[in-house]
Amino acid sequence: METDKYTVQDLIKHSYQQQPIEFENVFNDLITDRIAAAVNDRKIELSQSMLADPQDSEEDEETESEEE
Repeated sequence: METDKYTVQDLIKHSYQQQPIEFENVFNDLITDRIAAAVNDRKIELSQSMLADPQDSEEDEETESEEE
């Protein structure tokens, strides 16, 4: 394919057309993009929690323990 971004529809198309090499390439591209996005989201989440005001996190912990 000419583009670098594939869709699930491309994956299905190659499956129906019995093109295993193209299917594998599209699958690998899709899964790599999704994993990279998930890792990036987790990095952001962790960095925000590390830079959070310690007083705010103590209040969050107190609120959570009160709810239980």
